[in-house]
Amino acid sequence: MNKVVIYNFSITDRGYPFDTPWRKILVDAFTNCLDGTCLRAKDIECGSVGYNERTISEAALGTQVADALGLPMNCSMTPTSHACAGGGMAFYNVWHYIASGLHDVGLVMTFQCSDLFDMMEAMNPIGNHSDYDYALGFSHMEYSFLRDKLYREKYGYDLTPSATWAQVCHRYARMTKGSVEYGKDMPPWSDLCEDSNAGERARSAAARGSTATATILLSERKAKELGLADPITCYVSYAFRPPYYGNHFHYAGDPDHVAYDIAEQPAIMQAARDVYRQAGITKDDIDVVQVHDLSGFEGIMSIEALGLVPIGEGGRFVIEGGTTLQGRYPTCTYGGGIAYGHTSVGSDFNIGLIENCLQLQGRADERQVQNAKIGVCQAYGTHHSFDVVAVVKKGEI
Repeated sequence: MNKVVIYNFSITDRGYPFDTPWRKILVDAFTNCLDGTCLRAKDIECGSVGYNERTISEAALGTQVADALGLPMNCSMTPTSHACAGGGMAFYNVWHYIASGLHDVGLVMTFQCSDLFDMMEAMNPIGNHSDYDYALGFSHMEYSFLRDKLYREKYGYDLTPSATWAQVCHRYARMTKGSVEYGKDMPPWSDLCEDSNAGERARSAAARGSTATATILLSERKAKELGLADPITCYVSYAFRPPYYGNHFHYAGDPDHVAYDIAEQPAIMQAARDVYRQAGITKDDIDVVQVHDLSGFEGIMSIEALGLVPIGEGGRFVIEGGTTLQGRYPTCTYGGGIAYGHTSVGSDFNIGLIENCLQLQGRADERQVQNAKIGVCQAYGTHHSFDVVAVVKKGEI
């Protein structure tokens, strides 16, 4: 397996009007990513695009994206949509194209193109995001509430861990230009702790409108040819658990899943074990972490599943400051879904990956983790039926 290097990346600014064509958002991210490199569009050999399927009606999206970006005719742009992990799957595709030795230069594009449609409407159990039978009649919001409540009851927590997680994310977001909370006042602690619908919203992910990311990956050979100084290598893996909710309890189809329910995340565990093995690391080597946190308890379950803390101990780890800059595993250092903003299928995984790269390059400003050399990033799709985990390492080649 060839090593894969992250060459350059970009994230679009917020504030696109609702009628902005998705092509413009993608082109902005791509051209910004090319700036400062010695590459041009004609040099891209392969690619993949993760997208929000609900707002895109065009057929043959991959070829349309390739055409909009001016990519060469022999460059395949594979489209993928895996709910909120779509960007992670696009990254996985391109990583494999290069790790296999088939290509030397690849492009990962992700985007969400927002409109005036109420996203919560798309989350009902008979909408286009779910199947009524597989969801057992639960909406996305109901599932999330039940998952968090079960975790609290199993491991003996009140709302304090989730409130603390959200508070730490809000502090990070106020150091991150481009976050939805940048420049705003911190939410009162009393609001974050409130046991009400308003409190639940304060502890949950914020929407972030139309967004796109672009990331260029290189083979080790190409990185050496370009003379990259102190490059960042990357590794990625994924795992799934059946989307049928009934299989999230005592799933007999896989012995690794039998002991877990919706309060634990075995697909993250499986993907993490695989990618740690690829990268040759253990949890003790990790310096900075980005997880997909649409609620504080969900973020806590993710750091447990990544093996950073024992199952059930994540809440206490957070209360004791374990995810802060001074803690053992600074987590969601850009603000995460809660305070930077949830970009849906477009970019959650990729923004976390880019944040890890900034940390490893020493470019994270006030939120910089000292001497960061190894970062981990995770995202999921459709209630953890699909989880992607990546590792980035500084200066390995």
